[in-house]
Amino acid sequence: MSQYDYGTIDPNAKSGTQLAVDLNNWRDALHSGHRGAERPLYAQAGMLWVRETSAEQWDLMLYDGDTDFVLRSVNPATNQLIKIPQDALEISLGTAATKNAQISPTDTSAGALMEVGAFGLGGRNYVTNASVDALESGFYIQQRRTDGGATPSVLTVDDYGVVLKNNYVVGPAGVLSSALVYGTDSQSLWWLSSLGTSLEDVTLEIFHRGNISSFAQTLLDDADAATARATLGALGSADVDFTIIYPNGGSEASPANAAVNSRYVTPNPFPGHCVICVPELLVDGKWGDPKWVYMGNGVSTGVRVSQLDDDSIVTQTAITVLMPTLSREGGDPFGRTAGAGNITTAPLRVKVWKVKGAIA
Repeated sequence: MSQYDYGTIDPNAKSGTQLAVDLNNWRDALHSGHRGAERPLYAQAGMLWVRETSAEQWDLMLYDGDTDFVLRSVNPATNQLIKIPQDALEISLGTAATKNAQISPTDTSAGALMEVGAFGLGGRNYVTNASVDALESGFYIQQRRTDGGATPSVLTVDDYGVVLKNNYVVGPAGVLSSALVYGTDSQSLWWLSSLGTSLEDVTLEIFHRGNISSFAQTLLDDADAATARATLGALGSADVDFTIIYPNGGSEASPANAAVNSRYVTPNPFPGHCVICVPELLVDGKWGDPKWVYMGNGVSTGVRVSQLDDDSIVTQTAITVLMPTLSREGGDPFGRTAGAGNITTAPLRVKVWKVKGAIA
């Protein structure tokens, strides 16, 4: 706290020493903004002072002779301004703004402002063909009637929506008027355009819910979805699929072991369709593709799976080992290193993907 008032100085009674003390104290009060928890007793109208509201808030105050007004607040602990509450702000432009209001859509005066509702912005209208024709250029909000009046003839129903209107003078022919009207409830979009005539005679419905092309409707109608996908060349859930099979009589709960130099034939889980197959062995608790490598002289490693004719999946194991000691020799994903030993038997499964197109 640093507030001080030396009162009225009497030169006949105040010594130089005491005057120096008074001036030093006044200097401290002045330099600290007369900071304190309460307004200084010596405050005069127009005085600025700092109120210590708390350890985290100081307020810059203006005293008008009757009331203190907070001009701004800071947090001395964090050295940051404290934001003024939104409800305490007076942000309206007031009547002064109207002195620079635009007077027409073509008014380009520097600093000119647009009032609420001017040229349609923010305005609400009951839009009919005739009323659109009468609107100035602007952006309008379409409002459903509540007064029992006629349904707007430009829209399929009495609707909420938006209207974008443009009037353009094209010389002796008159005014080229155009409007884009969209109803949010009816989901209708209309384009109105004319040259020197009423818009209500030249309306064009661009879109409304239900009148899109038959092809576009197939994209939305489940009954025709297959036709739409065929037209686009897209895949549907019936065209692609995936499963896992377990050759040699195995199952998900108990996969059977594969042995070297063996052939296992399993039915195609997607009869009549082409498939993509990937074999996997269970090694050290993980499933992975052992790959296939032919080394020459009758030596091979790995497992291959192929589709045979239409409806058979054939798994063929290598003649020597299922996986060699080193992963870098066979290309398997297990990261096996020296000392791991060859794999000659291991649990087997096959991933099978159904692809588009049945076998003719």
